[in-house]
Amino acid sequence: MATTAVIDPDDMAFWGFDGSSDPVFDVLGAKPRELVQHADLGWCAWIEVSHLASNRSLYFEVGANGTVVEIESC
Repeated sequence: MATTAVIDPDDMAFWGFDGSSDPVFDVLGAKPRELVQHADLGWCAWIEVSHLASNRSLYFEVGANGTVVEIESC
């Protein structure tokens, strides 16, 4: 099932410092294990999903326009 999500990229830089809500968790329902800003000022969030005996790592790019797209790796 495909869905559309948008995160304000400005929120990504400050959520861990100013006590505001985590925009990745708000959109994806999981706290990021890693959040990396790329040279083009886009962001990549890595989350891990655990279900019973299996784990899966998922990577999402947050574009400059705020769109969230699953990618292969950060």
